[in-house]
Amino acid sequence: MKKIVFLCLLACSFQGLAQSYHLQHGMNMFDAGNYDEAESLLKAEIKKHPLESLAYEYLGKVYEGKDSLQLAMMQFDLAIKFAAKTETKRLASLWKNKGAIYVRAEINEKALACFDAALKLNPQDISVLVARSDLFFRMERLKEAKQDCEAAIKLDDLNFDAIVQYVYVLYQLKEYEPALKMANLMIKLKPALDLPLSIRSKVYERQGQIASAIEDTYEAIRIEDSRSNQDQLINLASYDFELALNKADLLVQEFPRKDLMHDLRSRIYQNHSHYEEAVSDVTQAIQLVREDQESYYLSRRGHIYDAWGFRALARNDYTESIERDSSASSDFSMRGYQHMILGNYELAMQDYNKGLALDPTDGVLYHYRGLANMYLAKNYKASLADFNRSLAANKTDVSTLLYRGRLYAQFLHEPNLAKADFETIVSVDSALAETSTSKYYGLLGLGKKAEAISRLKEEVAKFQTASEHYNAACVYAILGQNKEAIAHLDTSIQKGNVDLDYIKFDPDLVSIRQEQGYIQLMANLSAHLKPILEKELARQASTFQGKFANQDFQIPFVPQKRGGTYDVKGSMNGLKLDMLYDTGASNVSISSMEEEFMLKNGYLSTSDFVGTSSFHLADGSSMKSKLYIVKDFELGGVVIHNVEISAMPNREAGILLGQSVMARFGKFEIDNQRNLIRFTATNTQNGITSK
Repeated sequence: MKKIVFLCLLACSFQGLAQSYHLQHGMNMFDAGNYDEAESLLKAEIKKHPLESLAYEYLGKVYEGKDSLQLAMMQFDLAIKFAAKTETKRLASLWKNKGAIYVRAEINEKALACFDAALKLNPQDISVLVARSDLFFRMERLKEAKQDCEAAIKLDDLNFDAIVQYVYVLYQLKEYEPALKMANLMIKLKPALDLPLSIRSKVYERQGQIASAIEDTYEAIRIEDSRSNQDQLINLASYDFELALNKADLLVQEFPRKDLMHDLRSRIYQNHSHYEEAVSDVTQAIQLVREDQESYYLSRRGHIYDAWGFRALARNDYTESIERDSSASSDFSMRGYQHMILGNYELAMQDYNKGLALDPTDGVLYHYRGLANMYLAKNYKASLADFNRSLAANKTDVSTLLYRGRLYAQFLHEPNLAKADFETIVSVDSALAETSTSKYYGLLGLGKKAEAISRLKEEVAKFQTASEHYNAACVYAILGQNKEAIAHLDTSIQKGNVDLDYIKFDPDLVSIRQEQGYIQLMANLSAHLKPILEKELARQASTFQGKFANQDFQIPFVPQKRGGTYDVKGSMNGLKLDMLYDTGASNVSISSMEEEFMLKNGYLSTSDFVGTSSFHLADGSSMKSKLYIVKDFELGGVVIHNVEISAMPNREAGILLGQSVMARFGKFEIDNQRNLIRFTATNTQNGITSK
């Protein structure tokens, strides 16, 4: 009899094990991110045990992970239904999780109801208070968001998540002093995190303490070089360019092999129209990354050349970017734009169509294709269709509204439709605040010439930028006031507008193209750009020719007294030199004394000069270095070609062998026992030779 009872118990235990296997394994698969396997196992568990609340809960989490939010909500409903009513904390957690799904689905009122239910069951749950505060914050119900934060902090005045949320709410309420106090507490609690520093930086910015904001952002980037932290430093550069640039310089010096630091500095330079320096930094970043990572930086440099007005150089970089990664519609969009400006309709349309095949919702691509159809192909129906698709993506895009209005007025003879577009421009782009508007174009389209001129003069006087004077030139040219148009175009060029190709393309300027003043301006601008273009072509070519050495080798070094420095032998353009490899230096640099010697003796020529670059010293002062392209750079008998070097103004600076050129020779390791640097080739490309 006892034996029979034992066997029955054993059978029951195996049944329990069978039940728990599907549930436990399904939970494990969810934790491992294997949602399909987890879904199958949890469904099997529910089939055997349809009242198992935990299985429904995890199946809801699986659907949430798969972005099937409606299914996730249904599973949490069932989990709540079958959960034991005495398990109040678990029920509260289920309501909280269900509320989080409603938040993701942007069904805010139902999310609030879920959080309310959770807090009714467990009013001490700080995580629910923080979640509800965040939802109130999203709904712009800031007083209620603040109340939830204060309730959470009252329960635990050192709860980090509650403090973070509280700072965001106080910041939005413009209560900067208490926000700063709480931000200081965040930093005290978690000094190794970048988030507290990033938040305090924003508070300092609102208080006008820009130096403190820049210092916090710099420290945050040192901890975590995220895009948001970098964007904050770029934003702060609009208040204090020199100080923000100084911090970017320090980051490049501290992390010389981090391409993102060069990219950060390049974006600061670009935003302040220091295009030459911006290009130099992006070029260095290209040298530091693997070939499969080059596409981003080639596209970045193309955008800088675009802003600078060097369309041919931009087109080259977009082409190189596409060859490495043809999945970005923006590269096709930008290259097509270059083709269009140069009048090549067929190539422009090929790129626009390829870009739209990748992203059929890209309103910018439809806008550009509409311009090509309008001005190059004279295909007005196709142009209208493209502008309509562009506006479907952004109904208030002023540029597309302007050109569609002109299309209606000038070519399709639909004055009422044109009027509607111009009126929309006047209504949506009328506030004259921190940036210029297009209101005067709308007024001009409506035939209100006097009002358009008055508004134009107001904006030119307020902003005095190259773009404002250029727009003034366009408006006066449209009105046939050619003398005024040429005068404003001249001022625009003097203020830095060197976009020769676009000036020649722009249909707004057609009335002045035969004027002697316009012809002379274009000749002068072309002559000014020619030497700059030649230098940039040399720089661009240096990016791809002999980027990496293609063989393993080693070179001896002599250790120097200063830590992290080694004396090595090499040559530049055949001139044998002793160079100091400094682990903290980012680029190759020579002193002005070596520069003079190399120029005098033919190791460098004026044609190798490609521009200048600014750098900042630790004391905050800045200096300029000259940039040259060395055609042949040799270490250990291995030669790479077209290396950019800096000539420093200090005659005693010596020769520094920086990290960027070391990386082009391959991966390297320092053997301090044998006094050798070993290089392992990382790529094989043409243009590398051995002696």
